[in-house]
Amino acid sequence: MMASQADVVLDDPSVISRLDRSDMLGHIRRLPEQVADAWRIGTSVKLPPAYSAVDSIVTFGMGGSAIGADLARTVLEPSLHVPMLTIRDYTCPAYVGRRTLVIAASYSGETEETISALAQARDRGARCLVVSTGGTITRMARDAGMPILHFDYASQPRAAVGYSTMLPIAAICSLGLSPTTDSDVEEATDLLSDLGSSLGPERPFVENEAKQLAAHLAGRNAVFYAGALAEVARRWKGQLNENSKHWAFHEPLPEMNHNAVVAFEDPAGLNDRVAVVMLVSALDHPRTLVRFRALGDLMSAHGISWRKAAA
Repeated sequence: MMASQADVVLDDPSVISRLDRSDMLGHIRRLPEQVADAWRIGTSVKLPPAYSAVDSIVTFGMGGSAIGADLARTVLEPSLHVPMLTIRDYTCPAYVGRRTLVIAASYSGETEETISALAQARDRGARCLVVSTGGTITRMARDAGMPILHFDYASQPRAAVGYSTMLPIAAICSLGLSPTTDSDVEEATDLLSDLGSSLGPERPFVENEAKQLAAHLAGRNAVFYAGALAEVARRWKGQLNENSKHWAFHEPLPEMNHNAVVAFEDPAGLNDRVAVVMLVSALDHPRTLVRFRALGDLMSAHGISWRKAAA
């Protein structure tokens, strides 16, 4: 999409309303409210003291529920006292046991992979809790006496990302495994509100980085490269897949520097059908920042269209 076309389309509220039939924009606007409500719910549930005595945290989930766990880990990892992993499968890993905190997240409560893995973790005596709006997994948790972080939010699972991210964070912090506080959450919700204004539909194309990124990606296969924000890249990829019915891919740095860059030369003719976004953060390792700069130069040399999004 040419910038002049994007300007007309993305600055027209009627066009956005017609295309956004599931009101994803409305859910994005409500993200600060989701985060605040999830923190309130998560910190109000009293978890058993034994849940603090763990050596690892494992989250079971799929799709929109699993990405929340990935984002939670990204937020907590710099201060988290134990390792945290996300499992997207039917099978509970062998290392899950009595000293594992298991968070089973299923928006609908009917995700068969998550229910299967949770049953195995329960039988091994893991410290299990459930994040859900209801369904089979909630009944299963109630029958087993597991803590339940219940929330109500009418949407597709992917649109409830504030809940799927913040409820695990609240539980983990309530157990003393990470030091996130009320003031940290207030700062985060304030920042989200500010971003909603600066990147929202009312801000014109020429001043709006989100609209400019949309124009960059329109009509081309999207590829997201990221270092510290690798799980954000995964989220963006999934959002394009589900909301836009659009092919998209993501790869982490520095790993992709050791393999994917070799493919830039072939197959011939593909490069002009790809649009890359590099998600760069102050959290990135200094050497990763150097790699981003070199990667941009390399893509330019091969005629690959790319943009940088900084956070």
